[in-house]
Amino acid sequence: MKIILSLFFVLLHSVLSYAYNQFSFVKYQVENGLSHNTVWYTIQDHQGFMWFGTSDGLNRFDGKNFKIFRHIPKDSTSLGNNIVRTIFEDERQNLWVGTNRGIYIFNSQQE
Repeated sequence: MKIILSLFFVLLHSVLSYAYNQFSFVKYQVENGLSHNTVWYTIQDHQGFMWFGTSDGLNRFDGKNFKIFRHIPKDSTSLGNNIVRTIFEDERQNLWVGTNRGIYIFNSQQE
């Protein structure tokens, strides 16, 4: 009986180990188009875009490409700072972006 029980646990461990190893991750970083490797916040919006707040701007990812939104010194409609600490989408589908210099609402109509 001990042998059967031992074989059962060995088999169970093997099956669980195999299933556990089926996970894989894809690494995205600056070399793949991300603006900075330090990511402070992540959110998925109502359209399915992934948004990443980094130490160098707001990044929108469509599953293939990144689009980066940064502070532009002479543009009052750009982010006030490139360090994006938080992102929130409200019930009206506005994207609120928190930086070290304040809170901004992203206007996708003017993109």
